[in-house]
Amino acid sequence: MKTSLSLLRVLAALLEKPDDLAYGYDLMKATGLRSGSLYPILARLTAEGWVTRETEESRPSEGPARRYYRLTAHGAAEARRELASAATGLTFGHRPHLGVSGA
Repeated sequence: MKTSLSLLRVLAALLEKPDDLAYGYDLMKATGLRSGSLYPILARLTAEGWVTRETEESRPSEGPARRYYRLTAHGAAEARRELASAATGLTFGHRPHLGVSGA
């Protein structure tokens, strides 16, 4: 799976309480991502077997049914691996060359 900062934010949020169900809106608040970024990531994680999705029974008077997400055991292990890999790739105090010349 292609790693991005957005993906890492979602994985970190899910790992905060890996055994609990996470509501999509709460994940949006925790990650700072908009729905157009968050839900495709959750769909990809679900398709890869990293996350399970549960849908609350529809209650017409309260709007559409809520969807909740939870890491699978495999997903939690992979999430930890991805976050650790990203962390080891960071070099603190180093500014990468951005191809911009000047002062």
